[in-house]
Amino acid sequence: MSVVTTADHRRDFLTVAEVAELLRCSEPTVRRRIRDGALPALQLGGRHSAVRIPHAALEDFHEAKGDD
Repeated sequence: MSVVTTADHRRDFLTVAEVAELLRCSEPTVRRRIRDGALPALQLGGRHSAVRIPHAALEDFHEAKGDD
């Protein structure tokens, strides 16, 4: 079963807030998983810029955890 379900389309990238909501955890937890290398992400710009998580990376992370 897919982690992300949207009405009529599938987004390629998600925000930290969206991932936190989908995984039912806090934003700092998502950022920690990114920092630890467990969840791949793209940083757009400099050090304090927006971070986006590829949808495929979230699916892989979810499957690796074995959550349903």
